[in-house]
Amino acid sequence: MIPPEIRRSVLLQKAIKLALAGTLLTFASFSATAADPSSDTETPQPPDILLGPLFNDVQNAKLFPDQKTFADRIPNSDPLMILADYRMQRNQSGFDLRHFVDVNFTLPKSG
Repeated sequence: MIPPEIRRSVLLQKAIKLALAGTLLTFASFSATAADPSSDTETPQPPDILLGPLFNDVQNAKLFPDQKTFADRIPNSDPLMILADYRMQRNQSGFDLRHFVDVNFTLPKSG
């Protein structure tokens, strides 16, 4: 029969090894994800998804002769920040949607 002190010591060693292995596995998976270049090249979301209510409001207001004009515009800053600004400003008196779009989006340069 194995004395209880030795049994506890063996169990403690196994628990420590298991904990270290789990920690190493966790760090290995984080570093593999960080080193994976494909994770940096996500497909951008379409403007109707990315801009949600702003996109819908611009399209419904018919600010442009066709529906593609706004979709082709390039955000001048982080689209999520533009959307947050829009949500804060849209209900203020005197809000001008066309001006907001012109300030925050640029038409792509042709040719």
